[in-house]
Amino acid sequence: MIANDSIYCANAGDSRAIIGTKKGEVIELSHDHKPDDICEKRRIQAAGGNVSGGRVDGSLAVSRALGDWEFKNEALLDKL
Repeated sequence: MIANDSIYCANAGDSRAIIGTKKGEVIELSHDHKPDDICEKRRIQAAGGNVSGGRVDGSLAVSRALGDWEFKNEALLDKL
């Protein structure tokens, strides 16, 4: 979304957001949340999950996805 002099963007799952400038440059607007990234791995483990083979609980290849509630430990999430 573009509003006044700001650009707002979001990504979900494995989607990515970029913008091209008038000079032909590409700027990344989003960041992939990969399960193997140390901060993401710690967050997943703190929520009761497991990371192996680059996947969350052997299934998800991204660590922040929509509709992945079966991978969440609700009791732990309430404490975060």
